[in-house]
Amino acid sequence: MNSFLVTATITTTFILALFLHSGNALVCYNCPVDNCDKNITCKGEQDTCLIVYHGLKNTSRCWKYSDCNIDFISLNFSTKDFRYRCCQWNLCNNAPNVVTSKIVLSGAFLLTVVHMLKFLVWN
Repeated sequence: MNSFLVTATITTTFILALFLHSGNALVCYNCPVDNCDKNITCKGEQDTCLIVYHGLKNTSRCWKYSDCNIDFISLNFSTKDFRYRCCQWNLCNNAPNVVTSKIVLSGAFLLTVVHMLKFLVWN
């Protein structure tokens, strides 16, 4: 039983490392219009993913975190009627439902692992 617990712990750690690994560079969607499926590795000072919602279209790209403010974005996109979101994890600048599904999947996976370890330790 003890070797099974060690094997389960090592396997879980390995899976978590693969699942949560983000590497050294941030990857963001890079699209001037909706239905974005192109991504790019951010370079230089671009340490943030940006999505700008303006009118009926969304724009996604790499961005500099210090430039994530309404005035700078308004100037760069030549518009005053928009919403924006800056985030700093891989591919986070897509439609909100995609981000939500990743959060739900991560939470479900972690709950399953915790439940499995709890069962193994106390039984």
